[in-house]
Amino acid sequence: MPRKITRYLRCPFSNAKAKADVHQLIDHGRQQTLAMPAQEVNIKARSPVPLDSTKPSVTQLPDHVVHDILDLLWHVRPGTLQDVALVSSWLYKQARYVQHQHVLIDLDKEDHVLDRLSLISRLGQAAAVQTVRVLGSKLHIQDDKDHDQILAHLVSMIPFMTGLRHFHWDVSRRHSTSPIPAHVGLMSVPIPSDIMAILSRVGPPLVRLHTSLFCNGLQDSHVQARAILRSLEQCQNLSTLSVDITYTNHQVCFGTMSALKRVLLSCPNLTRLPRIDVHYPRVRCFPGALEDSYCGLGFSHDEKPPPLQELGLLEYPWGGPRRIGYPIETREVDHWASAFDWSRLVHLNDVPEFLITDMAPHLPMLTELTLNRPTSYGIEVLDDIVSPLESLSFSDWKHLGNEPKRITKFAATLQRLRVHQEEPPGSYDNRGFITDSDLILLSTSLPHLQHLALDIERDQEAQQWPYAALDAIAAFPSLRTVELWFRLGHKPPAPTPLLTVSSARYLGDYLWGRNENLQRMTFHSGAPGPLSGNPSIAFGMDFYIPGPPWAKHNSVTFEYEMVYDSDMPDRRKRSITCLDLSSSMNARLKKLAQGGTRQQTDTDKLNADDIRFMAALDGPLNKGEWSSWHKRQPEVIAYQAENKRIYDEVEAIINPSLLNRLARLFKR
Repeated sequence: MPRKITRYLRCPFSNAKAKADVHQLIDHGRQQTLAMPAQEVNIKARSPVPLDSTKPSVTQLPDHVVHDILDLLWHVRPGTLQDVALVSSWLYKQARYVQHQHVLIDLDKEDHVLDRLSLISRLGQAAAVQTVRVLGSKLHIQDDKDHDQILAHLVSMIPFMTGLRHFHWDVSRRHSTSPIPAHVGLMSVPIPSDIMAILSRVGPPLVRLHTSLFCNGLQDSHVQARAILRSLEQCQNLSTLSVDITYTNHQVCFGTMSALKRVLLSCPNLTRLPRIDVHYPRVRCFPGALEDSYCGLGFSHDEKPPPLQELGLLEYPWGGPRRIGYPIETREVDHWASAFDWSRLVHLNDVPEFLITDMAPHLPMLTELTLNRPTSYGIEVLDDIVSPLESLSFSDWKHLGNEPKRITKFAATLQRLRVHQEEPPGSYDNRGFITDSDLILLSTSLPHLQHLALDIERDQEAQQWPYAALDAIAAFPSLRTVELWFRLGHKPPAPTPLLTVSSARYLGDYLWGRNENLQRMTFHSGAPGPLSGNPSIAFGMDFYIPGPPWAKHNSVTFEYEMVYDSDMPDRRKRSITCLDLSSSMNARLKKLAQGGTRQQTDTDKLNADDIRFMAALDGPLNKGEWSSWHKRQPEVIAYQAENKRIYDEVEAIINPSLLNRLARLFKR
């Protein structure tokens, strides 16, 4: 902790054990639950005493100023909050106050959630809470009772959360009777009516509700989705709504979309639709319905949603005059582009190119544009954007058509640039990587760029890191953060040089040595997507290969961060962390990378974390190591046993001796 702050504070701890005990009380993560029961700790805050009463002291500042200072420290370097809490009981309480401004309730990890809520109540810090985020995606219908206690406790606390400004509800569950694959069987859990009623009474100011709707292709899922949407009608709190609807029947889909339309027309403060995704099942070889009936939102005449600040539109059943049930004579795309109010739109996310082209003249406030769908965009759409973009993200450099000027036209305002897509499944990788010459051009043309994220290729001829590209990256004058993805592939051997903790340190040192303004660099070994590695059972049993995919288990990410403990250059420190490993495993990784004694490893006994640890230390497992580990996984053993059973049954049927007996029988 900087001496300028600690100089005037008194530390009550006299031994290392007391300090170590309290070390466990403050989380390293910003929104994690506690690691120990709340009732085991009871620290009463004592009045702070300046070390020197003749000099200015932090203890003389108002609480809200102290909270602002601690909040800044937390966002810049989360671990600093832990050190502050060790200074005194008063600062412990202040640090807890800042930590409790953002509360995560993960219903998939309910063990510690009640402890977290109880601690907030016991410290009397419910008023500190500004954001509550309720998550859960592994729930089953039979698990509902297990979470009633958590939600009841939350309901009792909300009236005392006088600082509450945002409430997020993203809870879904899997339908246990679903006949389709589990990942398709996701359906939303409704927001409890008690919470909805309390949110409407809290304030002013208004508590903004952010939620999402998941609906699978089953009839009862659509029925429940409509019930959820009815509960949101005329909701003054609703601010953000994401929608993911799977359908197989147009009439069923139209009923659900009609319910969604009523929400869009009746909620005046709904300003963000980050994701609208209405689609046929994305599994196996689903041919789609043969119906020609319309099943979209069906806005007509003066009907339109409130002015939006964010819109994402991944897939949608567009209508036209020839579709049965479509209400107007104008194509739906044209109607949306011309009739809706886009004057306040700030963020456009994965909207189809044909819609962006029509919308472009009506987007004066657009500052963030995301075009991440890998197959749809030629980035010619950037030619139509005239608003001052601050953030631009797209999936593949080759979509620019060798025209970097489509990016440099935003040089006066552009601060964030991201060119990245997940590695495709299989061995065919047709991604286009940025060239060194284009990267050099960008470095001299984008003076305000602060964040750069790129897919980058190694120097394949020299089998070295791409030093020319790294030099160009370091040449950006205002750059503060860098994120780079290096190709991993889908099977061993991994491309060389390998990205390990040692090479991540080397790359970070190389970049920082050429640009000391860089504060954080993130290096990824691979970018496996949902379909990366072995073909999924979703494509059918003929394509299914059991067991965990090599790419997902051997892909690791490193964060290189410069830590400034004072204004003196010689006090700067490098922090290298593998984001896929726990803090204890990172400590072990650091020790071994510095030459610590290694123990012999039995590959057959490794778990998933051990494999990532080995990948972070020495690189991904080779073919022999992976094969030895992979064939001992339970799902592989079960799959092989089932195949043997089927083979034995078939063999018994077509056994030659049996055929001979049948032949003799027919001769008779």
